[in-house]
Amino acid sequence: MKASLGNIGVFDKSFLFKTVVENIPSLCLVNTKCTNLLYVLGFRLNKVVMKKRDCLVRFLSSVNKMEEVHSASLPDNDAKLLLLAVTVAHECGTPLNVSQAMQIRRIGSPAKNHRKIDDLLHAGMIDLVHDAGNRRTKFLVPTAAALNLFDEIAAALVQACATE
Repeated sequence: MKASLGNIGVFDKSFLFKTVVENIPSLCLVNTKCTNLLYVLGFRLNKVVMKKRDCLVRFLSSVNKMEEVHSASLPDNDAKLLLLAVTVAHECGTPLNVSQAMQIRRIGSPAKNHRKIDDLLHAGMIDLVHDAGNRRTKFLVPTAAALNLFDEIAAALVQACATE
């Protein structure tokens, strides 16, 4: 659990509560005594965590259904991770170039990442665009089809968390 304690007072309970609530899923995965932690923090925290877990489960269920519907157009998991990285970078205003995408080691080797770029290009999920000043650098941007898929996922998240 990462928390910055810079200017936080020792007895700032709201910070502690927020930190624990935000990180409880990772605590539960790592610590088998999660139920004891929830018991100590009280029933209110347990209700908040259960609501968040229910939201997560509803969201994951929706995503699984979407993957079944779009299975023909979606590439494998490594290509999905690359598509996610490309889309996040694009939405942040700093699109990845091909060299940067090839160096994402958590996905695979540069050769594997280059194959995944090709897979995404053939699936119509990304396009290559050139910078106006430099025709040698190719940037990866998500296509309208990819952005529509991310819009569907975002709508599923909103719907999952709105359900009570």
